Amino acid sequence: MVGLGYCHKVVIYNHSGGDAGNPSVWYGTELHNVRIELTKAANIAATGMADANVCTVKVHDSDLPEGYCIPSEWETAEDKAGKYTFTENAYIVITDDTDIGAKYTAQTGMISDTEDGLIEDISAEYSYVFKINSADHYALIPHWELGCR
Repeated sequence: MVGLGYCHKVVIYNHSGGDAGNPSVWYGTELHNVRIELTKAANIAATGMADANVCTVKVHDSDLPEGYCIPSEWETAEDKAGKYTFTENAYIVITDDTDIGAKYTAQTGMISDTEDGLIEDISAEYSYVFKINSADHYALIPHWELGCR
């Protein structure tokens, strides 16, 4: 289901490992037909908080690719390949949004962390990288809203 403004692409990055004996890896999953709302100024004006959300990413349930897991299932999955979740430890990279001129070819699948950190490397060369700080699901019109900073 593609609604008005649901024409952008993002990649969500979930992180795993990095502790004793487990290599640090990221799992990138591309989401199509999402709506991106850059909302920092409006959110600061409404809340008075300087650290208000910078953007909201909305995606209809019917447009979710296969492999979505609730956070606890994703964390305990032995094989995380092809799986993703919406959690506060995940990042969103806007890969295609003609309204703001965003065009970025992001890696997907399992990616070994880099020396400086994958997210830091992407952020160093590209502006539209956001950490998810809230994930809300709505049932009336089934969709997710991801608040990002």
